[in-house]
Amino acid sequence: MNDCHFRLGHLSKDKLYVLSTKFDYISSKTCDDFCQICPLAKHKRLIFPISTPSSNKIFYLLHVDIWGPLAITSVDLNRYFFIIVDDFSRHTWIFLLKTK
Repeated sequence: MNDCHFRLGHLSKDKLYVLSTKFDYISSKTCDDFCQICPLAKHKRLIFPISTPSSNKIFYLLHVDIWGPLAITSVDLNRYFFIIVDDFSRHTWIFLLKTK
């Protein structure tokens, strides 16, 4: 892989051209077309549709997730989060846990 890509990241062709005019060791041609992710990362996407609750009652559908372990524990030595979200009301509960 090209060295300028490691140093500069996923720059656009316009930015590479500006840099190549100011610095002799950067060539916009050497940085082109070697990364397969660059063109994909610059694609425009359609916005997500506005979500509507798929449930019609409170507690009909719950979204549950557990997250952790955290590298740094809380004051009470908790390392995990247990999260519950009600789909209808969007009410959220977060519980701190010491272990799974």
